[in-house]
Amino acid sequence: RKLTAINDIEMDEYLKGVLPLEVHEDWPAEALKAHAVVSRTFALFKSFEKKGADFSLRDTVHSQVYGGSLFHKEATDQAIKATKGEILTFQGEIFPAYFHAACGGQTAQADQVWPVEPNPVLKGVSCIFCKGTKHWKWSRKIPLSEIEKAMQKHGFPAKDLKSIAFTGRDQSGRISQVTLEYARSQVTISANDFRAFLGNNRLRSLKCDVNVRGRRAHFHGFGWGHGVGFCQWGAKHQAESGKTYLEVLEFYFPGSTLERVY
Repeated sequence: RKLTAINDIEMDEYLKGVLPLEVHEDWPAEALKAHAVVSRTFALFKSFEKKGADFSLRDTVHSQVYGGSLFHKEATDQAIKATKGEILTFQGEIFPAYFHAACGGQTAQADQVWPVEPNPVLKGVSCIFCKGTKHWKWSRKIPLSEIEKAMQKHGFPAKDLKSIAFTGRDQSGRISQVTLEYARSQVTISANDFRAFLGNNRLRSLKCDVNVRGRRAHFHGFGWGHGVGFCQWGAKHQAESGKTYLEVLEFYFPGSTLERVY
């Protein structure tokens, strides 16, 4: 048996437990306000999408990280208050305002990352604003034996991994497929699955390359996260350069409209 605890909470009280864990309270006010609108839009969209279900959001990165009242901060509370009731729409319809830590130079088109309906507001944009941040560039070395174990854990029992190839790049430079060559077989899986199997914090993004040297895979990439929608570190730098939260939102969600619903 499993017990599921459900927190039934008013929207802005929920956001007060989200923002401090998604961004830092010391960030510029305009960046915090932009994120408040994004998080509110995402949460409201999910509440419509999951209407009739026991709950609409989880407290992890699979929805938005939520820590509850213990994590409230004055600066993020003020950002939520300043944007009370504000959400983003496109042609009168709310949409999932996805976000991630850093895009690495180009946000991704949503329907090229996930099996979702194409949406012009989520087509991806060129973004230089997260360049030079701590999440702009990354590298990781992972023993082939660890990759074998990760694959085996998820239903791929082959042994003696020899090489890894990335294919199917979209216009943002992110891969869509991974082919693993074993001594006696070969398997191709989605890049999203491969990243999830290894761990999203280890393979920080799919905007990356791989080289196998010896018994290790050397990964080099840009950005952190799925890359769709709002780039958090890019928004921070835009706000630092004087952009308003409205300008930041319009940049990452071109064609969107800010509306107040309560």
